[in-house]
Amino acid sequence: MDYDNTERIYRHFYGEKTDFQGYINKFISNGYFHYSLSQEKYKYFIKKIVQETQLHEDQVETIIDADTFEGKTIRDVASAIHDTLKSLFNIPIYQDMNRTIDLPKGILQLMVIMRRLREVDENIISHFEEVIKRAPQLIFMCLGGYWLVYMHTFMDAFDIQADEAGYLYHVEINGIRPNGYSNVKVNKFKDGSNNAKMQDMGKFIRYILSFIAK
Repeated sequence: MDYDNTERIYRHFYGEKTDFQGYINKFISNGYFHYSLSQEKYKYFIKKIVQETQLHEDQVETIIDADTFEGKTIRDVASAIHDTLKSLFNIPIYQDMNRTIDLPKGILQLMVIMRRLREVDENIISHFEEVIKRAPQLIFMCLGGYWLVYMHTFMDAFDIQADEAGYLYHVEINGIRPNGYSNVKVNKFKDGSNNAKMQDMGKFIRYILSFIAK
């Protein structure tokens, strides 16, 4: 059974200050196994998203947390995950002097899923701004090619906010690999010079959303 859900039901009937631990121990002899239905659903959804987007599981878990599926049925989520590539259009192609490279679409497919789960664009933008602060290497490894197209350049270096304490990330995108992923270097530093070349991540995410059908 779902231990956490059973505890919530118990406290609903008997009150928050009652001793659930003492109550449940009357029915067991060898301890209990914490099974969470919501956690099992989350694992299932992550597995299906990995299959659909071809991203790694740790990448998906970094970007999509369990709250994304709060209040959603399995039918809702299955529908949101299905055939996400059909919702992408006008995807830019990275071009330098010698190569034309298709850019990876996995993170865009995650945004498709979020939109289909009725997340408004402002929430998606703010969510990805926070994810970038947690995992800039991951995001720009996947989206660095889009950034270079966005900035009309073959390589770039810039700074973004890392946290509220005044630390910044210095991000260097040094070209695109044949598979479309970026060569990225990220360093965290404390800005003391006021010369940081700051970039607006909200505008960049809005640019990415422009390739996704509403």
